[in-house]
Amino acid sequence: ALTVHTAASGADGLELLDSEPIHCVVSDYEMPGMNGLEFLAAVRERDGDLPFILFTGKGSEEIASEAITAGVTDYLQKETGTEQYTVLANRIENAVEGYRSRRRLDELREGYRTLIERSTDLITVLDADQTVRYQSPALDVLLGHDQQVVIGTTVSEYLHPDDQATVTGAFETVVDDPDRELATVEHRVRSADDSWHWFESIISDRTDTPIDGYVVNSRDVTERKERERELKRQNDLFSKTQ
Repeated sequence: ALTVHTAASGADGLELLDSEPIHCVVSDYEMPGMNGLEFLAAVRERDGDLPFILFTGKGSEEIASEAITAGVTDYLQKETGTEQYTVLANRIENAVEGYRSRRRLDELREGYRTLIERSTDLITVLDADQTVRYQSPALDVLLGHDQQVVIGTTVSEYLHPDDQATVTGAFETVVDDPDRELATVEHRVRSADDSWHWFESIISDRTDTPIDGYVVNSRDVTERKERERELKRQNDLFSKTQ
């Protein structure tokens, strides 16, 4: 299942990397021009994550330590017999699969991030103790807060005192109950000018996804709440005139 391209030196190997879609590098230690560690360093300058296996007959703790420090994916010492090549093939397949999985995960995370940053709602990622791990740029537009400043703070710092217990209760139902994936709550949030805005927040457990946290999607419902309050005021006045 493997297609192998060979190079007689580190310099030739670098040219091969520039011309072929290589998914894993297997390198000896002693080579003309540059040794395996120097070749590894040159490869890492091109791609910090490309799987690189040092397969060498010159084994020592010092070389192994230097290889690990330099970012080698795996280290395998040559032995007699053909069994070692089965081991090498397995190491290659495992390294490539791990590399592809990380790439897929990174792409998925980037997709989430793009979606969140384009949203006009507030998107907040919290840890289980309600510490803000991520805040979408809409925070500045809706409330005037700097998104970077709120990271590392707790949400209670921005909630109306009368709403803190309600929000905490809704959040804890999602954290404590594995079967409860969502909770909805209305609450007030303090803006940068110290005014209060009403939000409807949906809390969801995303700890089993690349987000690895609790996502709170909040929509500004201040105008709706003001209309409801005005309608209630008018109804109360009407009731008193009867």
